[in-house]
Amino acid sequence: MLFISVIIPVFNRRKYIRRCIDSILKQSFTDYEVIVVDDGSYDGTGKICGEYARKFEKVKVIHQQNGGVSKARNRGIAAAEGKYITFIDSDDYILPDYLQKIKDAHDRYGDEFLYCTSFQVHTEDGIRYYQHRKTADYTIIKGNLFSKLIAEGLFNTVINKVYCLKPVRENLIKFPEDVSLGEDLIFNLRYLDKQKEIQFLLLNRNYYHQWRKKRNSSLESDWRNNYFEIQKLLLEEKIKYFNKWVDEGKIPSDMKSNFSAWYFICIRESVEHYFTYLRKKGPVQITRQIWKIRRSPEFMKCVQLNGAKKGLLFRILYDVYKKQRQEAGMRKRRDHRK
Repeated sequence: MLFISVIIPVFNRRKYIRRCIDSILKQSFTDYEVIVVDDGSYDGTGKICGEYARKFEKVKVIHQQNGGVSKARNRGIAAAEGKYITFIDSDDYILPDYLQKIKDAHDRYGDEFLYCTSFQVHTEDGIRYYQHRKTADYTIIKGNLFSKLIAEGLFNTVINKVYCLKPVRENLIKFPEDVSLGEDLIFNLRYLDKQKEIQFLLLNRNYYHQWRKKRNSSLESDWRNNYFEIQKLLLEEKIKYFNKWVDEGKIPSDMKSNFSAWYFICIRESVEHYFTYLRKKGPVQITRQIWKIRRSPEFMKCVQLNGAKKGLLFRILYDVYKKQRQEAGMRKRRDHRK
C-alpha cells in the first residue's frame, strides 16, 4: 500500500495547475500517488492534467461534470489507494520536502494524531502566515491548546492536514456536497468525532503555500445572500460537536468558553461580508441583511455571552468600516508605488 494519496480538485486553473502538480512530482519522498479530479474545466485545464497522467505513472486524472469542490474531493477519496490522504488546491504548491517531513513525523509519533502543518497565504496585499511556533519542528496539541489552533486559523481548512483513509471510509466521512462554504470545517469535525482522542501533531514550518492572487478570486469572497445562514450553520456544527466531545471527555469542559468568541465571529464576519458589497448592492439591501442579523437569536446570544450592550452592532460596523478604509488606503499606496 502507498503511504499517501495527494488529492487535487481543479476547475479552470490552467495558469496554476502545472506549478501545483510539479511541486508534488519534485518531492524528495516518493511513496505517493497524485489524484487530480477535473471538475468540468473548459479552459484547457483538463487537457494539461491528461498530459501529466500520460507522462507520469504517479498521476491519475478523473474527469467529471462540474459539481463543486466537495464532490471532486469525495471522488478523489473514493479513488485513493494510500494509507493516508491529503488535499492540495490546484492553485497552491508545496515545498520539495513536504511529504518527507510528514513521513518523518509519522515514523516518530505514529498513527494517533491528526497531522497538520503551518502554511502561508499569498494575496495581493502580501503574505499572511498561519503558524504556531517557529522554534520547534513539531508541536503536539491536546486539550486547551486546541483553542489556540483554532484561533491561529490552522483548524478549519483541510489543505494543511493528513488524514488516515481507513476511518474516513469506514465511517463514510465525506465533504457535504450541498454546502459551498465551510465544507472543510464540517469534514474536520466529522473526522475528529470518530477519533478516540482529539490531538494534533503540527509541523511548524510553512511547507504549504496557498495562492490567492486577488482578494476576490476565492469562492469565499463572492456575494452570498444567505451568508449569515451559512455562518449560523457552521456555528451550530461547532457547538454541537464541542458539547458532544466535552460530554465524552475528549476535551476539557472549559473549552466551552470558546462559544462566546464563536458567536461574535459569526456576527462580525456576516456583517463584514454584507458591508463589503454596500456600493454594488446598495444601502437598502445591505441594511435589510444587517437588520436581519440584529434581530436574530444568534445576535442576542452574542450580546449575552460577551456582556455587550446594545451598541455592539454599531461597534462592529465601525470596526468593519475602519478596516476596509485601511485596506483601501494600503492598496492605493501600493498601486501608486507601482
